[in-house]
Amino acid sequence: MTARPASLFDVERLRKLEHTTLGVLRQDDPVVVLGARQSAGDLHDVALHRDGVGVRRRHGGGGAVLLRPADRWVELWLRGALARDHDVRSSAYLVGDWWRTALATHGVDAAMHRGAVVDARQGAIACFAGVGPGELTVNGRKVLGISQWRVREGALVSSVLAVEDPGDLCLYLSPAAPKVPGLRRAASILSVAPGLAVDDVLTTFVEVVSTSGATIAVDVQPFS
Repeated sequence: MTARPASLFDVERLRKLEHTTLGVLRQDDPVVVLGARQSAGDLHDVALHRDGVGVRRRHGGGGAVLLRPADRWVELWLRGALARDHDVRSSAYLVGDWWRTALATHGVDAAMHRGAVVDARQGAIACFAGVGPGELTVNGRKVLGISQWRVREGALVSSVLAVEDPGDLCLYLSPAAPKVPGLRRAASILSVAPGLAVDDVLTTFVEVVSTSGATIAVDVQPFS
């Protein structure tokens, strides 16, 4: 892959927003989303072309994520006190705890990781192969990934609840890329909580965020 992948969405719109904004997005087609500094050489061009999978790049760090229409993808743009009062770890804990509360409301007991990244080298290739601050596991299997991008205007916290198997990313990693055995420990939320109404969890998540005491606008448009 020689061309630099396009950004996942236009972050310059966000930098002009003066209020904290939550966006619940949907991806119509499968796409591998690379981390900000990740080499596109980690990907298998032939496999991507064969399966019609696009490639984009996010501004947050970490490794690649295979994002498909069923997965639930949320962007939170923090402004003002919310951005100033939360460093990288605490803003990840904030979002992770909101997701944990939403899942608990629907009977899913998720654990939130605190502390340094586990399997950081693997996570730099495949997001779900490592476990970072704020990210969630169920029965030891990662189901929620988080990444961040911080600039002077605010902080963008991205989170993905895996509804399809995040381990399928292995199909699109280059044979020359470092191995990521930790990806086998990741899971679809439905594989660890069969029958879960994922859209109801997402609705509860938005309600939890909206009642968190902060003024947060829910608006997909700035992220489109």
